[in-house]
Amino acid sequence: MDVAYFDKLRAIYFDDYLLVQGNFSSRTINGDISYIKSFFQVLVDREIITINPFQKLKKHKEASSRRNLALNKNQIKKIKKVIEKKDRQLWLFVQFIYYCYLRPNEVRQLTFQHIHLEKRQIFIPGHISKNGMDGYVTIPEVFARELKKKENVRTHQYIKQSGQRVKTDKYEFYKNIIISRQASRLKSLSCFFVYLQTNWD
Repeated sequence: MDVAYFDKLRAIYFDDYLLVQGNFSSRTINGDISYIKSFFQVLVDREIITINPFQKLKKHKEASSRRNLALNKNQIKKIKKVIEKKDRQLWLFVQFIYYCYLRPNEVRQLTFQHIHLEKRQIFIPGHISKNGMDGYVTIPEVFARELKKKENVRTHQYIKQSGQRVKTDKYEFYKNIIISRQASRLKSLSCFFVYLQTNWD
């Protein structure tokens, strides 16, 4: 279809499709429509079309949720106390996410050879990164001190040494069972466990 014929009615139909057939959440739909609206606005600015069909489309009401909320300092201290005592390896795993902003799926495929303490960097191979590209992340000093305790660990050893190992033609990694480990370790913190109910697949 020529973009000039894409009118507001078709924009509404597309919005309905995302909601009904796509079964996406209101937040996801609002985000997708926002991106598309920006694209059509560029076409208007370049005088390719005269009207942005998504311009006056109403946003869907987003339900409030207590899932995935940021933890405050006191909650972090409580979690640290429990995990450090019950599961040191899980605590190490969590720190990669907290200090280096790595994705859980990336951490579970890392080995100690990817950690370069002398440069305070972690190498993220393209086959495990979300964007498919090699990259580096910085290790904060406070976390670097923790990692120095692991210097004698074999470099090919995975950061996360539990669960079922998965092999492919090019590499291997451990299946993700971190959410079940997290749940069992944090039973004593059930008062705010709703914050932590995140699918880490």
